[in-house]
Amino acid sequence: MVLRYFTIAEAYDSSNNGLFESYQGKVLSSMNKFMELKKKISQEEIEVFKKRFNDTVEKVYSVLERTLSESSMLLDRWKVQD
Repeated sequence: MVLRYFTIAEAYDSSNNGLFESYQGKVLSSMNKFMELKKKISQEEIEVFKKRFNDTVEKVYSVLERTLSESSMLLDRWKVQD
């Protein structure tokens, strides 16, 4: 999951309407290419990747938490009362 995230995140080009510049359409070959390019990175780059991934996980969790909370409230509103 982490490798897929970084492979796609690195290929995403926000200046090009979100088109994937280096993503080749095949997940396996794109991940292999990404790993080849990143196999010798500095500790500083590793820390940047960690922060990006952790920040993204926190954002996803926050959205899901809100969504689940809102869904729960809607379900409670529609429950049949005894």
